[in-house]
Amino acid sequence: MKKSPPYAILVLDDALVAVNKAPHLAVLPGRGRTESLLGLLAADPRLAGKKPLMIHRIDADTSGLILFALTPDAQKILAEQFRARTITKEYLALVRGTPLNESGSVDLPIGRDPKHKNRMMIRGTGDGEPKKSRTKWVVQQRFTGITLLKVFPVTGRRHQIRVHLKAMGYPLAV
Repeated sequence: MKKSPPYAILVLDDALVAVNKAPHLAVLPGRGRTESLLGLLAADPRLAGKKPLMIHRIDADTSGLILFALTPDAQKILAEQFRARTITKEYLALVRGTPLNESGSVDLPIGRDPKHKNRMMIRGTGDGEPKKSRTKWVVQQRFTGITLLKVFPVTGRRHQIRVHLKAMGYPLAV
């Protein structure tokens, strides 16, 4: 029986491919991971030999939509939109606890944890200075002891959502 790929192509045209990535699949190889979404797409016959070009990433453990350009011009245009923050990123997050407010934002700098090089933390001091980071959130649904949030990272720091939600006192539930 053939194994289905850990992604689904949602949109494919001459300029870009939009992919729904499964959790536990790295976008790029590295950090001990050999299989990556980029590598799998490069070998996907539906792309007809076109090389997918990076525009943005999401954490390996996160599922969601990833865009890849299929031409250098498309990559330049889309990457600039991410840099200029004209593209809105939206995530759903199940968190432990119940926020008192219906919405809010977290404005705390994020940097590397000096004790764990692959971990990020508030006001980290490892490699380089902490970077300004901002995350907005809105309550979608409340359950007993758990809340579903819609989360909008304004900046794009590594592990930003999990670090900011934990700093608020509402760590990811899963």
